[in-house]
Amino acid sequence: MLSSKYKICGRHGFNYQQFGVPDNNRVDRHSETLTNLLEKVQAGRCSFALAREINLVGEQYISNGLNIFNQDLRIDNKI
Repeated sequence: MLSSKYKICGRHGFNYQQFGVPDNNRVDRHSETLTNLLEKVQAGRCSFALAREINLVGEQYISNGLNIFNQDLRIDNKI
């Protein structure tokens, strides 16, 4: 179980129970876009963000000019 000392962020309308978060209210889900979510992490407003790898890769292709892999972010498959 994730410790309450972390500020977890995610996307608006998404369900995070499959990530092992028993209560979606534990996740700040105010980000409307993946770009906004990653900006919140970079700004230090979140300890980390939960997102599926396929969403990160797909967003790069459908969002003109977005290259999340050039940003100073760590993408990890493990919590």
